[in-house]
Amino acid sequence: MGFCKIFCKLVLILINIIFLLLGLAFFIPGVMFKAESPIIKERIDPFLESLNDMITNTDYVSSGEKIDFESIFSGLATGLIVFGLLLIVLTLAVMIGSCCLNIFLIIYAIFVFALILVQAILLGMFFTEKFDDKMKTNIEETIRDKYRGTDKFDIDSVLINLIHLKWECCGVNGFRDFDTAKVWERNRTKEITVGSQTIKQSVVLATPISCCKMKGSFPSADPVEPKTCALIPGTIPGVNTPIDQISNRDVKCWDKIKDEIESKKGLIVGVGCGLIGFQLLLAILAIIAYITTRNEKNSKVNYA
Repeated sequence: MGFCKIFCKLVLILINIIFLLLGLAFFIPGVMFKAESPIIKERIDPFLESLNDMITNTDYVSSGEKIDFESIFSGLATGLIVFGLLLIVLTLAVMIGSCCLNIFLIIYAIFVFALILVQAILLGMFFTEKFDDKMKTNIEETIRDKYRGTDKFDIDSVLINLIHLKWECCGVNGFRDFDTAKVWERNRTKEITVGSQTIKQSVVLATPISCCKMKGSFPSADPVEPKTCALIPGTIPGVNTPIDQISNRDVKCWDKIKDEIESKKGLIVGVGCGLIGFQLLLAILAIIAYITTRNEKNSKVNYA
């Protein structure tokens, strides 16, 4: 009985030391993101600026705006901090329960069982059509209500642009999704020099610049045809390049995203089931350690 107690507690402590380090690995970067640490910004800003250069290398964008670091990474920072703190608290509970307060082991086990239940429910929901519909609807609503353009750095605009660039597509169901975009700045102007005069030409964008076909590798790439790729065909006289050669406007992002999810389902199931099984083992070890320690104390009391 004594060996079983020591073995279970030793395994729990060793494994949770790893989780403690993992918790710190999430918590510290989260705090650094939240505080806009120069160490983080000097690594992230060049990527964002490169992204901005790529999707604004055209005559029909505004001068852009300052990178809103807080808007882009605030949610990520909060998630890292909360997840890191959760891991740290759980590992400390195991260590305290193993060395002195035995009740912490059963509290840990109950929490892990609750976590397993939540993960099992989420894993089951992942394979339902309702999950797919919800994800698709969320992206559609983001385009309709929050998307502002390729030269904007709020989190919603950046995410939609990244989806376009990663999967070489345009909108959830094609470029017509942007017909209902409420805050997208589709009316743009371009200055044209004719002789000694500068004329401003107004145009209406048919798609975001991020829907254009790109040359080069992400994030160091430029639109194949920056002057017309986002316009309605025929807007610029004398330019008749077939639209499908310069734009991804008819490529549906949802089809690409769905294919990506389908290709990863086996991996997700394997990782999810493995994680649940591992957590179940930890909970069982905690219960065994709790019971053996309690029985040992009771036997000492009875013996006395």
